[in-house]
Amino acid sequence: MANYEISIEIKVKETSEECSGAGKPTRGEDGSFKITMPEEAAISIDKSEQAFLEVGHAAIRDGIAQHLSQMSKKKPLSSKKREKK
Repeated sequence: MANYEISIEIKVKETSEECSGAGKPTRGEDGSFKITMPEEAAISIDKSEQAFLEVGHAAIRDGIAQHLSQMSKKKPLSSKKREKK
């Protein structure tokens, strides 16, 4: 039976990009999610935490959806193998 690795990478960097509207994560071409917020929000622990949670939630939901979609395309386990678990 195969093993699966799950990983998440968090990056925070200063940017000249416009701020995201209404704090909603946007998906990049590479599949990553991001929120761009003003410095006033970035120095607030509550607003920063909320942004991290919003981005993380979007990435996790997308990751689960992709994973389950790929798993559904695989050949199902035989009923004998499932019973051994």
